Amino acid sequence: MIATLPMYLRARNRGAHDQFWQLVRDGLHDHGLGAPDTLTDTTDLMGAWDRPDLIFAQICCLPLRAAYLDRLHMIGSSDYGLAECAAGYYFSWFVVRNDDDDAVEAYLDRTLAINELLSQSGHGAPQTWARAHGGQFNHVVETGAHFDSAHAVADGRADIAAIDAVTWQMLGRFDEQPSGTKIIGRTIATPCQPLVTANVDYVAPLQVVIPAALSAMTEQARGDLGLVSLADVTVAACADLPLPPTPKTTRNITEEFR
Repeated sequence: MIATLPMYLRARNRGAHDQFWQLVRDGLHDHGLGAPDTLTDTTDLMGAWDRPDLIFAQICCLPLRAAYLDRLHMIGSSDYGLAECAAGYYFSWFVVRNDDDDAVEAYLDRTLAINELLSQSGHGAPQTWARAHGGQFNHVVETGAHFDSAHAVADGRADIAAIDAVTWQMLGRFDEQPSGTKIIGRTIATPCQPLVTANVDYVAPLQVVIPAALSAMTEQARGDLGLVSLADVTVAACADLPLPPTPKTTRNITEEFR
């Protein structure tokens, strides 16, 4: 049995993640359901999503619609309280160096830093923006994380990145936004990370337990976690989004950040 919530986990908000899970775990016990004592930290997200004993996780809309619609059950959408879009939705900021071009269109044949190809916010959303403007981002480098994509732009290993607004907000909270960068635009809003389970029997209890856990957290921990509520967004809102095109060139630079 496994539960995991690593997408926005950083050293400075680990305690908030632990507090949230302890409350969720105890709430599931009150419903007569088993739950692991602690969250599993993992960078192998697909390995976690593949497990039949997964009781709780976040997944990006892109891998959900590409590979997991028949295996995972959606509890709801993560709501991080972004003022610029509806509850349970998010978008990405286009981040470039301060001394570079201000028009997103100018970057379509330059290098886009993405966390991974199966990222809605890092790859799917900017490609949707590009398609709406008559093109696509042709050249990408995979960094493994939004944080690293932002730094790849700052230090010249890439020219532009689409950094999801939740990550950018957290980097600002913890004073970790890379210097020498600016925002020149944003993507359209899409459903924020669905909260999912492999066991349909957990869906209804978690829809009760998650809001209760968030309400019971300390104000500091809730702010560090960032998650403000569970939004009633359906799986169809994810399933109907287009899959991104394949870039002309892809290079993985993940190891450069380890």
